[in-house]
Amino acid sequence: MGYKDEEMMHPTYNIYGLNKAVTKPKGEILLRILLGEIDTEVTLCVVDIDSPYNMLLGRPWVHAIKAVASTLHQCIRFPIPSGIGEIKGNVVDAKLCNEVDVKNYEGHAKKRKHRLRRAKELKKEKNFTYT
Repeated sequence: MGYKDEEMMHPTYNIYGLNKAVTKPKGEILLRILLGEIDTEVTLCVVDIDSPYNMLLGRPWVHAIKAVASTLHQCIRFPIPSGIGEIKGNVVDAKLCNEVDVKNYEGHAKKRKHRLRRAKELKKEKNFTYT
């Protein structure tokens, strides 16, 4: 996005669940977002993980601009002085992101299943005694 690591504030918290693990954020950055007639700022948490998405704007920001989000329609609508503003997503890109997400999850699930199966096998071998 054109920012340097030195421009980020260093957070003191961890994030749980993005990749089924504890993740330490790389930093936070205050970003100015201009939406038609609305000028707002949002603090973004920067995380260095593999993800098909390049940015996720969460509920605090959506609530701050009084927006209504529709994942079905891939858009966000919000009030502006002259009427209703709209941010449209790209359905093709959203579908690709979802496919990558599912593929990554399935890969992690297979690895986890393999580790559990291997641990059970090792436990059986350890518990096996000769008579």
